[in-house]
Amino acid sequence: IDFDVLVQRNATYRAAEQKSFQDFQRDRESLLAKVHAEQQAECALQGGAR
Repeated sequence: IDFDVLVQRNATYRAAEQKSFQDFQRDRESLLAKVHAEQQAECALQGGAR
């Protein structure tokens, strides 16, 4: 195997890894925002019930 090919594959792999990590971060942030919104709604409902 050519050394340049290995370097290229490694770069491609790292780029894919970076992208999946960014996607993971974005998914996690949106999930946290969703949970936070649900908690706020629940508190508002409980506050209104009193």
